[in-house]
Amino acid sequence: MRTAKFGLLLLALLFFWGCAGLKPSKELPDLGEKKKTPKAIRAEAVVELKKMITLSGRATIMAKSPDLFRIEVLGPFNHVMALLVSDGSTLYAFSGGEIEKKDWEDPALPYSFKAKEVVSFLLGSQYPKNKAAQKADNIEVLTDKDGHISKIVKYKKGSASLTVMMSDYRDISGAHIPFNIHIEDGKRTLKIKYSDVEIDPELSEDFFSLEALP
Repeated sequence: MRTAKFGLLLLALLFFWGCAGLKPSKELPDLGEKKKTPKAIRAEAVVELKKMITLSGRATIMAKSPDLFRIEVLGPFNHVMALLVSDGSTLYAFSGGEIEKKDWEDPALPYSFKAKEVVSFLLGSQYPKNKAAQKADNIEVLTDKDGHISKIVKYKKGSASLTVMMSDYRDISGAHIPFNIHIEDGKRTLKIKYSDVEIDPELSEDFFSLEALP
């Protein structure tokens, strides 16, 4: 009788020992799809550009990493009211029938941003979230509850020289694109509200050349 009880006890111990050795069934957390990093964008938008005067209207926007972009603002009769084009080394600005040309590397350039930064904002900002990298670049990056970049502040001599706010992120073909972009550098304000976005279209570099101007 004692032998039988010992046998039952041994079987029970072996059973529970075996169960403990098995990995418990656990549902893996849903990590979601990996966010796609777009290299180019073509979009329809409403743009407001404010400097000494305010220009606003429907716009076509094209951008290609790392430093090519084209922002074309249309008037009420579909004429080109303003145009900003970067070929990577030069910024061309067209308005009022005149073309202004500026070298991105010119120390006297009156902008607090570079061509690569503008393209980054238009594509959904690739600014580093690493604090050490932010400090090295004199920037502060804030994110929303979903981990999207919501605000970027760039500092120069201890003061904010550039503020960018991004919101209304939407999933476009696996890329998270902010449909509201607000860029302000103290001298001018650029507000962009996308209405339609295409990710990674084929964009000829002719769109970003001097010949592309009216």
